[in-house]
Amino acid sequence: MGTGRVFVGRRAELERLLREARPASLRTVPVVVGPSGIGKTSLAREAARRLTGEGYLALHISVTQPVSSLEDLYRVLASEVGVSYSSLALGALRGLVERVLEAVYGSGWRSRLRDADALLERSVYDVLAEFFLELARRARRDGRRGVVAFIDEAQNILRSMEPGDIWGFVKMLASLQEELPSGDAAAFQAVLVTSEYGFQQRLLRHSPSPDYVDTFYLGEMTRGDAYSLYQALGERGPGTGERDFIECCVGGHPVHLAMAARRGLVDTVCHGVRKMQQIIVEHLHGLDEERRDEAGEVLRRLARQPLLRIPGYDRLLDGLVERGVLQYGCSSYLGVYDWNPDCTGDESLCGGGGWCGGLDVVAPASRMARAGLLLALGEVGALPGSVVDACGLGGVYPLAPGLP
Repeated sequence: MGTGRVFVGRRAELERLLREARPASLRTVPVVVGPSGIGKTSLAREAARRLTGEGYLALHISVTQPVSSLEDLYRVLASEVGVSYSSLALGALRGLVERVLEAVYGSGWRSRLRDADALLERSVYDVLAEFFLELARRARRDGRRGVVAFIDEAQNILRSMEPGDIWGFVKMLASLQEELPSGDAAAFQAVLVTSEYGFQQRLLRHSPSPDYVDTFYLGEMTRGDAYSLYQALGERGPGTGERDFIECCVGGHPVHLAMAARRGLVDTVCHGVRKMQQIIVEHLHGLDEERRDEAGEVLRRLARQPLLRIPGYDRLLDGLVERGVLQYGCSSYLGVYDWNPDCTGDESLCGGGGWCGGLDVVAPASRMARAGLLLALGEVGALPGSVVDACGLGGVYPLAPGLP
């Protein structure tokens, strides 16, 4: 997985994503979703790099701020063109953004930008459509095979989450993909990337029909990939005594592996597990006694296996999902209970991510979260003795009162 400029592993997941990201005149918009820090951005950037090498104009557009106006949209596009694409005809792309804005606002767009929303009845999605269409025309003239736009933090484009906005946004992207202009434009494909499960859920719920949106879930890396990344970042593989810490509390989570390589495994695990424990305990303290008992039993079950997404559990556990302790996941790729399998030739079931109809289970968001969950519930005996001893986890801790 990628951390900085390092990209290790994820062979199966990358190939699965590339197959869907190559333009194919299909209406389906892929949505890459998974826990924060699991490597979605790194995977999208690597896919864009590979597609560029195949002759596509592939862009990774990071929407780092909510887009609620045309001015917001301009800032995102101008920032991405100015910072990210100096090697991809920066002058042409900057000119492209300016021409799109001039077509929308007129020749005085720089001075009128603040008042543009009041002057023009244009939506953010209208302008995005013009921008992508113009990109496709530019790509055709430059001899590119097509345009692929990875839109990262895509929830920021639809922060208000109105059903009509979602319907219009998905329909716009699908129309560009499916109804290609004849002759003057290259093929187009959008890929949305998000760690907000509510965004993925609303896309499925409010898209024009089920075939407009598909879910690509990204989970924990395989054991082999995790050890390779740890070695690449720390310039050495884990010793015998360190493997308990990786197996128990780090797993195939790229950000946790990067912290462990930089700070040391013991410090990273001890600090991370304690932090997760405290978040869980604080969440439980905020519930009344009856709901606290119910939550304790649900969490105890979650420490052993994923649970199907039952509506009552959704309401109960949403707070921990928002805090990044729990995740909604695809049951085929949940390495927090057992390692996702390494690839051994048949890649149909290997790796830590791929296509699923939707996020059908709830589970801990990482092995570190699962260890913190066990600690918060007082089930220290389920953790390896070496971890318990090194982190001093054998004492008495402020467990939530009323837990069964």
